[in-house]
Amino acid sequence: MKGGVVMRGLKNVAFGVLIVGLLAAPMMALAIVTPTAAPNLGDPVTLTTIENIILRIITFLVTFGIIIAVGMIILGGIRWMAAAGNDEKAEGAKKMIKNGIYGAAIVLGVGVILRTVASLINLDFFNL
Repeated sequence: MKGGVVMRGLKNVAFGVLIVGLLAAPMMALAIVTPTAAPNLGDPVTLTTIENIILRIITFLVTFGIIIAVGMIILGGIRWMAAAGNDEKAEGAKKMIKNGIYGAAIVLGVGVILRTVASLINLDFFNL
């Protein structure tokens, strides 16, 4: 019984020495990594680059929003045709078409505002 406890203790000590040795090995070898050349950082970010990125995002979001709005209008038209004289369903379909048109108008309006803001980024008064 006593031999098992001693062996377990020796295993713990050996494991601790191994961990400390692995962590201290780079320091003992004086392994210092020094860069030989400056890293390639790429092109600098300019206001034109930022404007182009913003315009790409705006174009994607406006296109996605218009596709959703047109889908709502088409779905409302299909529901209106499928109402088959049911006034409640026809009114719901008309409301869906109206909301699709409102959504398209809002998306286009926000797109115009965001494009205006994006074009303002590249003006000279930001270059103080």
